[in-house]
Amino acid sequence: MSGFVHPLPTFAAFFHALWDREDFTPDPFPWQDALASQVVDTGHWPETLGLPTAAGKTAALDIAVYHLAAEAEREARARRAARRIFFVVDRRVIVDEAHERAEEIASKLVTAPTSGPLAAIAERLRHGRKLDSDPLTTVVLRGGIYRDSHWVRDPSQPLICVSTIDQVGSRLLFRGYGVSDGARPIHAALTAHDALYLLDEAHLSHPFAQTLDALKRQIAAERALPGVAAMAFATPFTVCKLTATPGEPQECFTETAADRNHPVLSRRWGTSKPTLLSPVKSQRVTQGISPEDKRAIENTNAARLVDKAVETALSLAKDGGANIVAVILNQVATARAAFQMLKDADKDAFLFTGRSRPFDRFHLLHGPERLHARLKAAPKDRSADSPCFIVATQCLEAGADYDFDGLVTECASLDALRQRFGRLARSGRDAPVPAVILGRSDHTAAGFEHFLYGEALAKTWQWLDSIATRQSHPHESGPVVDFAQTALAPILPTGDALLALLAPKPNAPILLPAHFDAWSQTNPAPYAEPEVSLFLHGPESRPADVQLVWRADLDVRDSTNWHLAVAAIPPCSSEALPLPLPALLRWLREQPEATVADLEGTRDEEEKEAPTTADGRPCALRWSNTEESEVIYQRDLRRLRPGDTVVLPSSAGGCDRFGWAPKSASAVMDVAEPALLEQRGELRFRISPLVWEQRGLPKQEAIDLLQRRADGELPKDALLSALRATLELNSAPVAPAAKRVIHSAIAALARPEHWRLGAAVPAASETEPAALVLICRKRMSLEQKARMLHSHTLPFADDIRSARAEREITLSEHTAQVVRSVRAFAEECDLASTLRGDLALAAAWHDLGKIDPRFQLKLGKIVAADGETVTTDALAKSRSVETDDALDPWPQGARHEALSLAFAEGQPQLGALASDPELVLHLIAAHHGWARPIFPPVIEEKTEQALSVRHACDDTHPEMVFSAHSGSHLYALANGVCLRFHRLQESYGRYHLALIETFLRLADWRASETPDEHD
Repeated sequence: MSGFVHPLPTFAAFFHALWDREDFTPDPFPWQDALASQVVDTGHWPETLGLPTAAGKTAALDIAVYHLAAEAEREARARRAARRIFFVVDRRVIVDEAHERAEEIASKLVTAPTSGPLAAIAERLRHGRKLDSDPLTTVVLRGGIYRDSHWVRDPSQPLICVSTIDQVGSRLLFRGYGVSDGARPIHAALTAHDALYLLDEAHLSHPFAQTLDALKRQIAAERALPGVAAMAFATPFTVCKLTATPGEPQECFTETAADRNHPVLSRRWGTSKPTLLSPVKSQRVTQGISPEDKRAIENTNAARLVDKAVETALSLAKDGGANIVAVILNQVATARAAFQMLKDADKDAFLFTGRSRPFDRFHLLHGPERLHARLKAAPKDRSADSPCFIVATQCLEAGADYDFDGLVTECASLDALRQRFGRLARSGRDAPVPAVILGRSDHTAAGFEHFLYGEALAKTWQWLDSIATRQSHPHESGPVVDFAQTALAPILPTGDALLALLAPKPNAPILLPAHFDAWSQTNPAPYAEPEVSLFLHGPESRPADVQLVWRADLDVRDSTNWHLAVAAIPPCSSEALPLPLPALLRWLREQPEATVADLEGTRDEEEKEAPTTADGRPCALRWSNTEESEVIYQRDLRRLRPGDTVVLPSSAGGCDRFGWAPKSASAVMDVAEPALLEQRGELRFRISPLVWEQRGLPKQEAIDLLQRRADGELPKDALLSALRATLELNSAPVAPAAKRVIHSAIAALARPEHWRLGAAVPAASETEPAALVLICRKRMSLEQKARMLHSHTLPFADDIRSARAEREITLSEHTAQVVRSVRAFAEECDLASTLRGDLALAAAWHDLGKIDPRFQLKLGKIVAADGETVTTDALAKSRSVETDDALDPWPQGARHEALSLAFAEGQPQLGALASDPELVLHLIAAHHGWARPIFPPVIEEKTEQALSVRHACDDTHPEMVFSAHSGSHLYALANGVCLRFHRLQESYGRYHLALIETFLRLADWRASETPDEHD
């Protein structure tokens, strides 16, 4: 038992404990138990997990966690299970669904009892780890929000990351969308090492699957390099593709007779689904037609489709007895039109698209309507409810564990249709469950090529029509096909005939060494480099979406302080709406609405831009950080780029509780505080008249509080009174999300040590602040942590912000803690002793450059004059940092790590202390993300200055004197930094060098986050 208190339970016992309820104790399906046994016994995941829909493939997460726990008895370098489990799917709604399962697993392990299967698994996941007690943590990556990166804090932390392809794929290729240049190597290292990729619905993600296979070969080749072999530790990179429609022959784990005969699965797969093929008369677009006429014909055809879809859905609810009817259409605009028609008819209808804010989507599902519970409820429990209509796009066609009683779907490729039918009668029924496929006659005509499904849409319709039998149907008589798994699977065509019915599978470009060379240069990046999206979605893909965020405190009359208003609560991904950049530009230019599908990375139907008149109105903020964000004016819209985070004034409209609504002029609710609280467990509260007015809070109370602050006071009693008053309003009720934030703020204010006021946001034309931010710094309890799995914000990578702290911290104190942290990381990951020594040495010397008198002066410290030796009471961090550019003695753009490098290069004992001196020098140079491959250019007007420091980190690094000269020569291209970087990549490989850097950089970040924690 290798010293563990609890014996390893069987997978079935672990599964029981995870999902046990008072009314039901679940057993794993036969395939789940068999896969767990195979993975644990052999350490090998199958290349493909090919199972029909409704087989419970998401339980692969449970198996991966169990495998990781089972491997705890092995030495770290012999482990075959990955610490980081990536569940990747290109459907944003499915991302949320899978993340809920991951969070429930993590929550139950965090709060596991003292005995039993969960206690045994939690004990093994914590085994050998010193810096964090959580057995498992989770993160969801669904939008490119700047520095939303708490999950990269610890290389030894077991993790489940649920992500879209764009988010994790861009990180793998050193170009993380929304990730700062300096942090990109860390994200690349942690996504490429110690990683298991469960690629859900892999048949929809062929290019990314090819890229993953190429990366797997690249990382395997790096392990044979001399430098990596000396590291003496293994980091698994495993890919398992999950799909209901596997394509090419491959190693495939699939269901057996035991599954087909299982009482639950046989009921799910055997339920009859008589499906009517219902044509929709539409007009074909001929060549040579004008864009205006083409748009008019398309609008007419779309309207006919929407009318037929709504009519059919109402018929299924009335005549077919369906309580919950799904209407799935191929475009966001047609889905919204059908939803609006149902709402106008006073029906209980809801809209789901991937073009919505995750915060809104969560509250739509879990709000007062209890929609999530209704969609998952057993059919017998719905009989008393009035009919409900779920209108959606492709976002619900895969992975969502919802159960519909009736289905109306626009025709698509066969694989897409089978996925959509996987949501129909998902739990099985005793009686047949009706469905209707609508086929626009212009789309189903021979030779038509759909912008999303190619020729497969028309060919699928024609094949279905060829096998249909004419019979009665609850909607109307006509050609009917049974879409039950057991009925359809035996008659499917094979070979090329089947491939012709499937959605096009573009191939990713071939990955070449030159691609990796370009991408691995992260800061600064090359001017010309390969387009990442081609390797994620294929050559016909479009670039990444932009992320739209709405804020009420962006005053449209003056954009001067927009960046400060947003910085008060930096955007988080749960308040961001993903949208193709062309669609945003057309909307901002007030042009006709763009055609938007709901598949990540796919190219939407091309439309030429209509002429527009540009003007100088500020319309958005391109958010990066406080210093680098820029206001985008109407005339400068071309400055927006794929992957940007774009912050809009709430008054701009364009979004409602169901998502992207380009025709809506209503103000969009600002959800910054509740989104931040729910996603990351961080409480901030703005005292802003604009924000309070939008939420129905007392605007005058905010004005009075701000005036008192301008007069030099802001008593806690007055603030408490104002916050409590917001809960007592009868004429202007407070939104539930805002009410929760206010309650939390009141509770925090009860203890003064738990809160502080953030920086004031100045008004555009007033001397008093336009807003204040209340920041709670109370740590969450274990129970709160289990519910929200809290996060930390990574320190900024710029030189001066990284030197800020709550108190003065000396250079010797900070470096000692960094050394302790990097040694702990290295021990937990079982690095070779030589590499541990080099990392510790680099940690001991990494901040020596901060002894420059100009840097110390910014920290409020006066140190020795030119030529004198500075002792270790020099500061590494300070609470007050001088940022007045007019008085700033520190050269603009200068890097303290460049001077640290000069000190290390001039240290005579470097060769004796380091196993690889070049690696130590690079680690020092790159510990803030620069020197990959060069430092920024810096011109110092003053002459060089001789500097000297006496420094000792701990007992293993004796006190030594370091000497160097500051000056522009530190940043010259001839300083050897660039050549050293490339030599080390040849010796260690691109990804392994980034991984080694990561150990030091995360240790530095941990020391900066928790300067008072010494163990």
